[in-house]
Parts: sequence; structure tokens; C-alpha cells
Amino acid sequence: GHVRSRVYRGGGAVGIDENLLREDSDGIVIVHPEGGIVGAATILDMTYSRHGQPHRNAGIAAVGVLPEWRGRGAGTALMNGLLDRLREREFEVATLFPFRDRWYARFGFVTHG
Repeated sequence: GHVRSRVYRGGGAVGIDENLLREDSDGIVIVHPEGGIVGAATILDMTYSRHGQPHRNAGIAAVGVLPEWRGRGAGTALMNGLLDRLREREFEVATLFPFRDRWYARFGFVTHG
């Protein structure tokens, strides 16, 4: 909630009753060696259809790193951990709606549409 508040809400509160991780999702965080979460992301277990066949898709959402940790490798560590988790869970494809699509290209994502 702290990362979501700072990255997406300008410090605005995240309510204790807000469901940040749905039952069909998985969360990943990056923790500073001295403690404290400095980045987080959500993986949604989704499906898409291609030629009438369902395929498993990881919807990547709410990727964020605290501003003071940007440019210091935290985002890269977060994405590498996230990609490892996607491989462990054997997703066929992953999609995201990026703020900076060029940054995500370093991890193999391409822009469509």
C-alpha cells in the first residue's frame, strides 16, 4: 500500500479495506537490504483467446518504485524477479500497459497497437 500510495496517488491514503491483491493475482516486492519495501508489482492470472483457443496470460499491473529508489537498480531487480515468477507459474504470454514502454523493452516487451 505504501508504494501504491506514493507512486500512484501522490501520497494519498490506501484504505485498509482496499483489496490490492485479488484472489486471482500474485504480488511481488523489492525490499531494501536494511528493510522496507521500495517497489512492488501485481501479476493478474488472465486468459486470452486466439483462434478460438484460450491461452494463459499474465497481466502485469501497478508496477512501481518509490521515487527516491529510481535509477538505482530497484526497478530492474523488481522486473527480473517478476519475470522469474512468471516463468515459475508457466504463463504463455505477459501483457502490460506501461507508462514508459521504452523502459520495458529492456525486458523483452514490445509495443502493439
